[in-house]
Amino acid sequence: MSKLKDFFNEKFGGTQVESKTKPQKMKTRELLCKTLEKLNCEYKIEEDENKAIVFKYQNEWFKVEADDDFLFITIWDLWWGEWEANDIDNFSRLKRVINDANIRGGVIVVYSINDEQKVGIHSKMQILFCQDIDKIDEYLSAILSRFFYVHQFVSKEMARLQVEEDKAN
Repeated sequence: MSKLKDFFNEKFGGTQVESKTKPQKMKTRELLCKTLEKLNCEYKIEEDENKAIVFKYQNEWFKVEADDDFLFITIWDLWWGEWEANDIDNFSRLKRVINDANIRGGVIVVYSINDEQKVGIHSKMQILFCQDIDKIDEYLSAILSRFFYVHQFVSKEMARLQVEEDKAN
């Protein structure tokens, strides 16, 4: 049973069995920071209990939840869009567009409403992130490009639905 446990631990990121021949793998957070440096991203580690990593990529700020005990990270793009909550028609369109974006998969889109009755749009994606991924900087860059695609999709669909409704009225 020990050989099976060692196999799964080694392959899927559990506790590593020490080996003198294998180089030590980087922890998830260190790997993320090194990858962000490769992408020339400005980043900082928040001082809260989660110690999230916040970074700027193509003039957009992202927040990453990364734990050294896991091979997955969660990337957040917070409050990248804003609409009025009390515009019922617009809010209805927005919910429809968010559902459409989520059906397309990949990046998850959600909304929240703040005290000023503004609807904020947020996106998140959970991805595998480990040293075994070839060209991990290109991988992360490709993942981040999906967030920008979602921005464009939501904006274009909101405009398209508005035009359709205007024609119908």
